[in-house]
Amino acid sequence: MKYTLAMVGCMLTMQAQAAIYICQGTAQADGRQNKVYQDSPCTTRTIGQLAHVPEAPLEDQQRVQKSIAAANAQYIQRMQMFEQERQMALEEQRQNLALAVERERLAQLEAQALENSRPVFVYWPRVRGHGYRPQKPFNHQGSHQGRWSDVRHRPAGVGVSIEYNR
Repeated sequence: MKYTLAMVGCMLTMQAQAAIYICQGTAQADGRQNKVYQDSPCTTRTIGQLAHVPEAPLEDQQRVQKSIAAANAQYIQRMQMFEQERQMALEEQRQNLALAVERERLAQLEAQALENSRPVFVYWPRVRGHGYRPQKPFNHQGSHQGRWSDVRHRPAGVGVSIEYNR
């Protein structure tokens, strides 16, 4: 079986060295005729035949292989640089997103702290002139005239106010 495959391989390489025929193409709309290069004999008129081109010298093949290897190495290096830059950009984007989330969280905490630091006023209404009178420096039992005695409709919040922070 090995020998059969070797023989088939040799035959295929012989066919690869076949001649190339130059044929006259069909007429185009503008009247020009094209040259067609093919590996089988022409069905129309044969213009010529290309001789077998020998392979390039070994030094040239090695030089081309080295230049291809160098180009591949440069390509790989460039792709690694691009990938590294992409990873850095993704990491920077993640950090910016984390900073934005942290800023939002701090702003919410600040707003909550501001809301909790506002004073709360508690009022005890004065009923029939009795109760604490914060508007006067002294409290006399006989004096019933208060701050709102001459006003017909007193505000609802009239009374003692105590201020405290939550």
